[in-house]
Amino acid sequence: MYLFAKTRIQMREWLAEQSSIREYRERWIPLRDLILEIAVIGLIGWEIVVGYQQERRQSNNFKTQQEVLKNLNDSSKATADTLVSLKQTTDLELAAMKESTGLSERSAKASEASAVTSAKALHISERAYLALTITLSTPFKAGEKRNFTSVIIRDIKFWQNHSDRS
Repeated sequence: MYLFAKTRIQMREWLAEQSSIREYRERWIPLRDLILEIAVIGLIGWEIVVGYQQERRQSNNFKTQQEVLKNLNDSSKATADTLVSLKQTTDLELAAMKESTGLSERSAKASEASAVTSAKALHISERAYLALTITLSTPFKAGEKRNFTSVIIRDIKFWQNHSDRS
């Protein structure tokens, strides 16, 4: 097969073609490597830019979070102050209510004592009344001294019994 001249020419052409393909590939590999390296450098640069953007966003988010936390802290402080004020007001109201209850109890005891005293006074006053009967022995005459006879009855019940008998 290698003996014929025509075959040798085809073989030489085939080898030249293979060599040309190999040279083309070898020329393409550095260009391909260069393109890939440029792409990698571009991706690294893009990653750096995205990192800076992310840092800015995080910084803005942190500022926003700090504002929210500050507002929450202020609101919590105001709520706590309100609760303290409410507790003080409630304590004052409780003390006033206890004092009012004490005063009410004193007033009720004083009223009860007054009622007891009034009842005793009424009981005593029932016995303290005197019944008087004035009788004239004779009708009045001109120039005559007046003579009175009086009967003092100590007990009203006695008087009632005595008057029933007459």
